[in-house]
Amino acid sequence: MDHVTDEQLAEINEMPGYLMFQEDRFSHEQREIMKNKKFGLDEKGMSPSQKMRGVILDVWLKIGSTVDQETFYKDCMSVMTNSLKKKYGV
Repeated sequence: MDHVTDEQLAEINEMPGYLMFQEDRFSHEQREIMKNKKFGLDEKGMSPSQKMRGVILDVWLKIGSTVDQETFYKDCMSVMTNSLKKKYGV
């Protein structure tokens, strides 16, 4: 929405809560990239995180883990997160 009408402003003024405004700091190029909803998806429409979840499920099935699928997923994500933090010092 580019413009707030007087009626909308009056309605907002009557609502309880807070309104915060922050200027858009994205460049024109960044905004154009974000408009493309398929950005970062493969030819099947899968995001990298969806593919990773699928690989983790495949591993869980292959090794016959004794823990449930969601616990295995969380454990794998924790291992990968900690490994990246350690490798890059964050």
